[in-house]
Amino acid sequence: GGGVAAAAARAKGRYASAEGAERVRSSFAGAAESAPRTGGTAAAAGAKKGDKLPRLRFVLPPDTTPAVRTLLRVDATGRPLPDNPAADALDALPPGSVVEACPEGLLLAQDIARRIDDCGGRGAALVVDYGGDGSGGGDTLRGFARHRQVHPLSRPGEVDVTADVDFGALREAVNRRVSAQESFERFRRRQSGGIAGASADVKPAPPGEGTAPSGSSIKTEAYGPITQGRFLAAMGIVERVERRIELDSTTDDEAAELVSSLERLMDPDEMGERYKVMAIAPGRKDGLFPPP
Repeated sequence: GGGVAAAAARAKGRYASAEGAERVRSSFAGAAESAPRTGGTAAAAGAKKGDKLPRLRFVLPPDTTPAVRTLLRVDATGRPLPDNPAADALDALPPGSVVEACPEGLLLAQDIARRIDDCGGRGAALVVDYGGDGSGGGDTLRGFARHRQVHPLSRPGEVDVTADVDFGALREAVNRRVSAQESFERFRRRQSGGIAGASADVKPAPPGEGTAPSGSSIKTEAYGPITQGRFLAAMGIVERVERRIELDSTTDDEAAELVSSLERLMDPDEMGERYKVMAIAPGRKDGLFPPP
């Protein structure tokens, strides 16, 4: 019917290709950034008038902690170490900026890559979530309860706590992982007074020593992230929706729902820009190239 034809034209005209999706993204540039992203540390975020303030609060330590020095790879004064790939980004942040780190996420990404290595490069993983390519120097920790945003510490154990994923950190955790031999060498250097974390005199581990299984030249790496809209367009989501809409059995209401769902997934105002996709996969193998 007319509704089916209109829905098909609407889908094809706006998301005809990955390039088309990119043009749509450009036309909505900054839309995702303008969405409310109130950090959880703001006092009583989302609280209504009369609500009690949380009895627990976040505080700053008097100096850099071992966790900060390890996760952000900085020295005792807070300056990035010489081999820190995020040194320029950290130095560019103004005083008082918030930088988030998720050690469990970094370890999980490394475990996935190591598992693929242990399987001889047979396997891959896609990581899809909301976040960005690097910690943007902002506080994204927030809590939700009863369909509204609340302070993360307002009711411990009863509040859903979430934060943006730092895909840049996950990528670096995979691509810069080291063998056990190099890890022990770095520890020895720290104990002997060398620069913590420096590895200038440490040779990269050859294949078979912590980065890939013995006899394999394929090393698992992380690729991306790219926006969800671009990823889905490249995977042919628009063509699949068009074919579904054109079926004789598809009603006008179903066609409209399909297009609405497509826009929610791809539109920068919805999930298309806010959500990212990162791949963890082996490098070139058997004539296949790694993902973009």
